[in-house]
Amino acid sequence: MKSNRLAILLVVMAALIVLRLVIPNSPTSVALAEPVARAARASTPAALANAARATPASVPAVDAEDDVPGNAFAVPVVAPPPAPPPVPPMVAVAAPALLAAQPVVASPPPPPPFQVIGSFDDGGQPAVFLATPSGTVMARAGGLPMPDWKVTSLTAQYVTLSQLSTQRNVQLPMPASQ
Repeated sequence: MKSNRLAILLVVMAALIVLRLVIPNSPTSVALAEPVARAARASTPAALANAARATPASVPAVDAEDDVPGNAFAVPVVAPPPAPPPVPPMVAVAAPALLAAQPVVASPPPPPPFQVIGSFDDGGQPAVFLATPSGTVMARAGGLPMPDWKVTSLTAQYVTLSQLSTQRNVQLPMPASQ
């Protein structure tokens, strides 16, 4: 089995050498193949040694600019890229003047979370009905309709509420009686 492979390999190698000698691809390959072909024909140790000493330096050089078809080892000569354009000189620019700080205008406080929807007077202390986010509550003067709010006073026209955390007083109009 191994001898059959060896025989096939030698036949293929001999065919490739013959093809290379018959059909040269470039002047360089022909020049390099001649000493090897002569040594193969001579088949003497001295001829083989001389063929081994054949170097590309002893072979005529091929111009790098020549376009030799089929030369897999040809190195194309590429011109270096152009130099980058010069950097323009730095120009000093004056820093913009700082603007005077604008006074901060406080936004108006949010309206209270109440709406007066009615009043009630049972002959004692008057009361009002307030619509709150959590529902409707009845409040009298001095009462706390919500934890942060206190009813300060009740009149026929207004209900005065105080926000305990900010000490802000707010007057809500009473609805017109129908």
